Amino acid sequence: MLNVLKLVAWGLFLPLLMLPHALFSQACCSGGVPISSNLGLGASTAGTFQFQLTYDHNTLKDLLASSERLDDDRRTRNTRSLILETSYDINQAFSVSALFSLVRQERIILTQANTEDITINNGVGDGIVLLRYNFLHGEKHPDIDFMLGAGPKFPFGQANFTDERGITLPADLQPGTGAWDAIIWTNFNRRGLMRDNLSFNVSATYRLTGTNPDYNGSLAYKFGNEFQIQWGVQDRFLIGSLIIDPIIAFQYRTVGVDQIDGNRFENTGGHWLNFRPGLNFNLGQNSALRLTGALPIYRYLQGTQLSTSYRFAITFYQSLGLQKKNDSPFKGLAK
Repeated sequence: MLNVLKLVAWGLFLPLLMLPHALFSQACCSGGVPISSNLGLGASTAGTFQFQLTYDHNTLKDLLASSERLDDDRRTRNTRSLILETSYDINQAFSVSALFSLVRQERIILTQANTEDITINNGVGDGIVLLRYNFLHGEKHPDIDFMLGAGPKFPFGQANFTDERGITLPADLQPGTGAWDAIIWTNFNRRGLMRDNLSFNVSATYRLTGTNPDYNGSLAYKFGNEFQIQWGVQDRFLIGSLIIDPIIAFQYRTVGVDQIDGNRFENTGGHWLNFRPGLNFNLGQNSALRLTGALPIYRYLQGTQLSTSYRFAITFYQSLGLQKKNDSPFKGLAK
């Protein structure tokens, strides 16, 4: 059974890895930049190398004015992201992680003539490097991790793509932001909560955004600062020879309004609360497959915007090194 699941995992990801890089780009401003929201590798033992590869699909079809949903389904946005996160535990306290992304974005508008106006942009997204510290490492706290990390977001992706008419595409359809950001990340994980395999996790990320000084040739574009926090529980059950971890989690996210040349760029920014269920399929002590989803519970947006209708992700995890006792390969919750 485990071997079959491993084959399924690689069967899902290998076709994505074989696609040319020109088929991908980064995410939009208010729709959810996938890179900071996918920081999730937790603490492990010294000398352990971890990586996880995630395919993230986000469909935005709900048109809202503030919190009121409008009766208009003529616009659709799809964001398909392939995200690789790696980390290395230097010792029990310090670790370093890096994240790289490839994303494909689609904008589909149904015209009055019932034809589809489709815009697709592709490219390598920005990347993140974090230095992280585990405050509760060592034998005194074998079941608790409390980590804090910080580092830059690198503007790897191109931010001045144009359409076939030579017009610069909106910033939320560009592969990169063209700006350096500062990322602060924290993660608290408590294992053995009432029972050995029940754990509680809360993680938060703050992105202090920089400015792209060369958007559309001469404009200064700044995405709104972003804060998100996620909390929930994870348990473990044995079904036959398969170990499964069900997850129940919630995510709150808030994004500030974008700015162009220091002025507000309307119809950007807002607040979101999502339900994030998930399942881990443990393929062994050092590998796992995760399926997660997201459904909106509450949304309050600045102006009129498209918002997420549903989102799902498939993640394959692998580590090279020892895991902590009673620990799941995944230390965080569904992202």
